[in-house]
Amino acid sequence: MKQLYLFFVCATLVVAGSMFLQSCENDRATERENEKIERIAESSEFEKFILAVSDYFHTFADIIKVMPLDEQASLFENVNDEDRMMQFLEKNNLIERSISLQESATPLLNNRNFLELSPDKQLVLFENHATFDMQQLPYFSRATRAGISCNQEFMDAFERQQAYYVTGMIFCIGTAWFSALCAATMTVIHFYEVNRLGNELQACLEAMQ
Repeated sequence: MKQLYLFFVCATLVVAGSMFLQSCENDRATERENEKIERIAESSEFEKFILAVSDYFHTFADIIKVMPLDEQASLFENVNDEDRMMQFLEKNNLIERSISLQESATPLLNNRNFLELSPDKQLVLFENHATFDMQQLPYFSRATRAGISCNQEFMDAFERQQAYYVTGMIFCIGTAWFSALCAATMTVIHFYEVNRLGNELQACLEAMQ
């Protein structure tokens, strides 16, 4: 019985030791991933790409904002219609802008650290570091003046949406079949989602009055 007891004690210690070592290894791996994310975020390749995506989005936003509401609604409803989207791109001279965006992403897509990131870590990178200058959009000025709860809820949701958008743009650009249509579709959807978040912010502000 004593030998059996010692066996279980030893086995337990071995398992506990293995779990401890695995935990330490996982912690070190997480730390290395976080350091890698920070190095990418500080790189010129990342900064250049984010600035290009921001400029690309604002170009679309400036065009959509001045469209009549019925035309905006038609654009959102037909976002998956390739002919409709191509007409929109050609009418607003956006084909060249899409090609320029693709070129700006090439250095980042060739960055070894970025290539080693898993898709979920790429999302973390973009959520934490893909910051656009969005102050020109009206609901951002409202968020600045809003109550803490409205402001925080809006900004958290916006940062997630923005990370999804940039990740989607990487998908468009990083695939062999990249086309201006893919990037345009992602951008129109992003504008729609950001506008929806702005409307939710407005409703939150009104509820607080």
